[in-house]
Amino acid sequence: MSLFPIVIGNVEVRWFSLAFPDKLEKEFLKDYLSKSLVHSRIALLLAIFFYGIFGFLDAWLIPDEKLSLWFIRYVIFIPYTALIALFSFLENYKKYMQPINASVVLLAGLGIIGMVVIVPHSVSNSYYAGLILVFIFGYTFFKLRFIWATLSGWMIVVAYEIAAILLSDTPIPVLINNNFFFLTGNILGMFACYSIEYYLRKEFIQSRILETEKSKVNAANLELEKRVAERTSQLVDMNKDLQQEISERKRSAESLKVSEEKYRTILESMQEGYFEVGLTGKLKFFNEAAAKILGYSMQEMANLDYRDFTNKKTAEKMFHVFNHLYTTGKPVNVMDYGVVRKGGEKRTLSMSTSLIRNQQGEPDGFRGVARDDTARKRAVEKIRQMNDELEQRVEKRTAEISETNQALKQSLVTVKKTQDRLVQTEKMASLGSLVAGVAHEINTPVGIGVTASSLLEEKTQQINGLHSSGKMKRSDLEKYLKAANDTSASILSNLKQAADLIRSFKQVAVDQSNEERRVFHVKEYINSVLLSLRPKLKKTAHHVQVECQENLKINSYPGAFSQIVTNLVMNSLLHGFSGIDRGEIQIKFSKTDVDYLLTYSDNGVGMDADTCRNIFDPFFTTKRASGGTGLGMHIVFNLATQTLNGKINCKSEPGKGTFFAIKIPSKQEI
Repeated sequence: MSLFPIVIGNVEVRWFSLAFPDKLEKEFLKDYLSKSLVHSRIALLLAIFFYGIFGFLDAWLIPDEKLSLWFIRYVIFIPYTALIALFSFLENYKKYMQPINASVVLLAGLGIIGMVVIVPHSVSNSYYAGLILVFIFGYTFFKLRFIWATLSGWMIVVAYEIAAILLSDTPIPVLINNNFFFLTGNILGMFACYSIEYYLRKEFIQSRILETEKSKVNAANLELEKRVAERTSQLVDMNKDLQQEISERKRSAESLKVSEEKYRTILESMQEGYFEVGLTGKLKFFNEAAAKILGYSMQEMANLDYRDFTNKKTAEKMFHVFNHLYTTGKPVNVMDYGVVRKGGEKRTLSMSTSLIRNQQGEPDGFRGVARDDTARKRAVEKIRQMNDELEQRVEKRTAEISETNQALKQSLVTVKKTQDRLVQTEKMASLGSLVAGVAHEINTPVGIGVTASSLLEEKTQQINGLHSSGKMKRSDLEKYLKAANDTSASILSNLKQAADLIRSFKQVAVDQSNEERRVFHVKEYINSVLLSLRPKLKKTAHHVQVECQENLKINSYPGAFSQIVTNLVMNSLLHGFSGIDRGEIQIKFSKTDVDYLLTYSDNGVGMDADTCRNIFDPFFTTKRASGGTGLGMHIVFNLATQTLNGKINCKSEPGKGTFFAIKIPSKQEI
């Protein structure tokens, strides 16, 4: 219900949009768009013509600014309107005709406002008058509905006010004068557009009413003509009927005889039993199929009552069925009707029964068609028994499957525990290998330190002997001091090297053996891990390059970083650089807007697609014959995705090396 209802004809419309109720509105819009299509195309062409022809005014009034004005006319408005004109020949144009045409009016108004801003105040009034033409064109000639015309009109008004006040610095008297005519023209245009649409809708309603009344008149004429024709035909038919009545009576008698013979043949040949009983229940008529179903002869059946071949319970059932037929007159279907044949055999019948009426329309008996369903009944019972047996088998099989599933679940738990133990064993094996390598690496500087200490002790004993005997010369003391200085420097250097190895190994080993979170320098820690791997790397000519911001600290799990870098480097040494003497490894750690990115790449032999796809699967290895467990990269995957809560991807092609990218959430920076 509209707030301020307006009635057009006998239809209530919305006061502002003038919209009809939904179904009628759709019919109006379809009719309106269909009638406006050609007019809309003409309006578009006229808009192009007038907007273009006024270009001579630009060259005449302000030749210095004509290029800017022509840009608005010939580069923006005319091409856009031409495209809309071409689009009007497509089917989708009807659907969007109103907003598209409104955009043309709006663009025309905005173009003129742009011209008013560009031109000097002395000639701006010549262009300001064009806005009035746009209003006239948009509100009256363009066939725009009131809603769309008003929307585009007021948008032009707002745009003009913004341009006149903020962009053009229009004098107040001129602004007031222009606004008076501008707003008055817009409001008058609104009234004109509203009136045009109102009368178009009124014409549409009146046209519908006229069509309806015309249809009623035509129908009345047709009905009158029909009655006249019927009455004339009745008079003619009455004469014919009098002539045909006698011959029809003769044909009826013959037809009745033929019909009786026809239906008797049908009753005798049908497989179902047909019977008729009186109101007392005595059989009045039946066919041979009915006698055969009950096992009686035709003569025996003539003396039977329906109660004679049923038990007491079934007889009561049929009494209620016949009583219902007698009371309501509606046919009744009877299922599982039990009878007893002449020899005592029990049969099950299904019947359709109905009421028989005499010529006065009064109940006179009952008729029915019976079908022997004994075989079907037995088949249904057999199917039910088979279904029961099948359900028992299904229950038994379901129980067996449940037990099997339980056993499988237990096996899966066992496999998972075994896998976890193998992963932990692999970690400890990696740590053990690291310990052995570092221990071997420490032996060298420690051995050198021991040798240098022994030499220093020997030189000290020699100088003490010379000093005690009083034979020590200045040159002997200088030699001793030089030797002591060199030996001490050697001892200090090698012990410092051993201390660095021990410190790096200690931190890496501690991190790998637990999962504690702490703050650490990323680049310094990666270098420590590589230092602990030096026993493995120094046996090769491979080169490792680390790229990372010098002072970048994160709060994360260094043990996970250590194991990831260790397994990736060992994977390159064992698999990637197979048959390659000098390989390059690049480890980069960088920060993005949303996360950290750890990338690892080598220029090794690479992998095929199947190997790359399965590389993170547990126990997958291409070196099983060489003792590979297939758990190294699986550990890397678990550390990256679970411990670091990140994502890992692998890319590789045969002969093109391998690339790993691990994305880690950036909330770990401090």
